[in-house]
Amino acid sequence: MIDLSEYFTDPESLREKRICDALGMRSYQREALANAREGWTDPDVKAQLLCLATGCGKTPVMAALARLEIERGVSNRVLVLAHTDELIDQALDKIEKFGRIKGRKEKAGDYAGRFSKCVVGSVQTMSGRVRLAMWPANHFSLILVDEAHRSLAASYQTILAKFQGGNAKVIGVTATADRGDKRSLGDFYQRIAIDYALMHAVRDGWLIRPIVKTMPLRIDMNGVKSKTTSQGSDFDQGDVAKRLIPFLGAIAEQVRDAKPNGTFMFFMPSVETARLMSDALNAAGVTAEWISGDRPERKQIVADFKKGSYRALCNMAVLTEGFDHDLVDTIVCLRLTKIRSLYVQIVGRACRPLNTIVAALNAAPNALARRAIIEASAKPNYTIIDFLWQYSKHDMMKPASLVTEREDLKEKMAGKDGDLMEMEERAERDVLAKLEEQVRKNEHRDSEVIDPLAVAAELGDITIADYQPETKNDALAPTEMQLGKLRVSGIDVSKVKYRGHATELYLRIVRRHEAGLATIRQMNFFAGLGIDASQMKRDAAAALQLQIVSGQGEDIGL
Repeated sequence: MIDLSEYFTDPESLREKRICDALGMRSYQREALANAREGWTDPDVKAQLLCLATGCGKTPVMAALARLEIERGVSNRVLVLAHTDELIDQALDKIEKFGRIKGRKEKAGDYAGRFSKCVVGSVQTMSGRVRLAMWPANHFSLILVDEAHRSLAASYQTILAKFQGGNAKVIGVTATADRGDKRSLGDFYQRIAIDYALMHAVRDGWLIRPIVKTMPLRIDMNGVKSKTTSQGSDFDQGDVAKRLIPFLGAIAEQVRDAKPNGTFMFFMPSVETARLMSDALNAAGVTAEWISGDRPERKQIVADFKKGSYRALCNMAVLTEGFDHDLVDTIVCLRLTKIRSLYVQIVGRACRPLNTIVAALNAAPNALARRAIIEASAKPNYTIIDFLWQYSKHDMMKPASLVTEREDLKEKMAGKDGDLMEMEERAERDVLAKLEEQVRKNEHRDSEVIDPLAVAAELGDITIADYQPETKNDALAPTEMQLGKLRVSGIDVSKVKYRGHATELYLRIVRRHEAGLATIRQMNFFAGLGIDASQMKRDAAAALQLQIVSGQGEDIGL
């Protein structure tokens, strides 16, 4: 992550630093806050999106944003929007714990009142005509939208339109906006302030490595029906459930044998299958319970699960968002889906490290030290049970979808056991090797400007090799200021078509400069000699380049 200390110079950023220090914010959380602050300097930006992977503490970030906003002025007030009881209660708890703010609930029979500096509101309640009319349009200066991938729904838009009319800023926070979702969300959000995905957090040592365990499941899902849901077209879960039920006993035994001491979360296609899966697990010797949104005792069952009363919890459409339990180490997804964001929510529910090591992770000096702490813990990784459904179509989500949206990488990772991060790295190396070969064929290394594709190959960065705009603002033409900065760095700007692409390229240049690494021009020079300078220090690269240019290269074996 970027060292942001040098940027804290103006009163606003000093306030931000004080709050971040007081709340013990992590580097990527600080970056999210700083990027959001920078985004408001653009008068065209009225709404920003923060994408933080499951387990990365999006609620503490929202708490810090709320506190920052309230401290900015006596008339500033914050509205937090959430859509379930669990998320509302979680937001109230963490806003008070992390933001040191007493939030008030606006839901059904709970009324927050006009004097509350922070209101946590139910979307269903707030979008009601009578309830919404109680609030002046200019009452809130900032709206925080939890699970923001839902914010294009009519109920959300009704609320947001009213308060944006009173000049409220909007920040949406989500763990699961994939590329397609971000394009859609880009119709409302003008800027993505941070996109910190699960595998970034795994590499940085904040989350647990996912391991895939494949199990053949000879259930014929060919011809399963599809239906339209609130999240888009997906498989008809009733049809999936009918085909699944005869195999639940065998599944229970396979899962028991695969993880004899595991703590499991099962995601099921129907209430009936959740109940029957629980029965099958108990019969196989794995203590289990089941929940659904309609089961009145679900909160007690979840509490008992967290206490260790059961080793498995079979749930139907309840715990895909906002559920925290660090002891879960195995995910079993039997809810067949073609929606990547839903799948990522499901399989990310076990990625949290043990609570007992969180303080040590926060105190560790770098990613290497954090990964070592996780490896030495009682939960060094977590398992995704991947059933190899007999299914001919390619739109069913699989574990590879957790780490990449690229079809070429998914194909290389499909149907394999093992460490998902290592599989992704191998697949990326194969793709980058082809990219480097393409660059060698198409580019002359004595050129004064460098093709962005060559930059991607030399940095090993697939994101900028395959850039696609994700918001309307990203899709605009680059500004003259952006193009000027890229020209100075030696980039061939004729190949940069989008504002978002220019931003991503320049961000890499800035990060290399801050790390003291070789410039893009230096990398290009050494690439022409067959030398990988991507990790070479800038001063060392300059000295070596001078030796080569002055004719001393033979003395150093070149």
